[in-house]
Amino acid sequence: MKLNAVALIAAILAFISIVLPWYSDSVSNYSLLDFFNIASSVGFAGGTVLILATLVLIVIGGLIGLFSSFVIGKTGKRLLIVGGVLVILSPIVFAVRVMDVGLPLFGSYGGASVYVSFGFFLAIIAAIVTFFSTGKHPMEAEVVPLAPVSPPPPPTQ
Repeated sequence: MKLNAVALIAAILAFISIVLPWYSDSVSNYSLLDFFNIASSVGFAGGTVLILATLVLIVIGGLIGLFSSFVIGKTGKRLLIVGGVLVILSPIVFAVRVMDVGLPLFGSYGGASVYVSFGFFLAIIAAIVTFFSTGKHPMEAEVVPLAPVSPPPPPTQ
């Protein structure tokens, strides 16, 4: 069985990015899960939906990337493209949400230095690696050569 190891690594990177900080300020780092908890505790439905969409996009994109790393052929390649699109949409939706709130992606806000952080960039890298893995994707099953047949024994007299 052939495996697309590059796609597998990309899926793992996508999952790791979820727990890493996506946004930081001078005092704290905030992962996607932190943002979701903050948005849901404040009760702002629009913010919760966009952060939830960010989470769902990266999880589904990572799962598709993980699954497609085991699927050989055009179907696996197409799934990789879909997974890559979902993973790249995740930081885009997150950036839209951050700017919608009025926070800069890089800069200062209220005397604190704020910026997008490791998880955000790792998600982008995971999407790029996913797209790169489409070129390395196996298009046909690996052929296992059969063992050579031993010649018949010489005739005895």
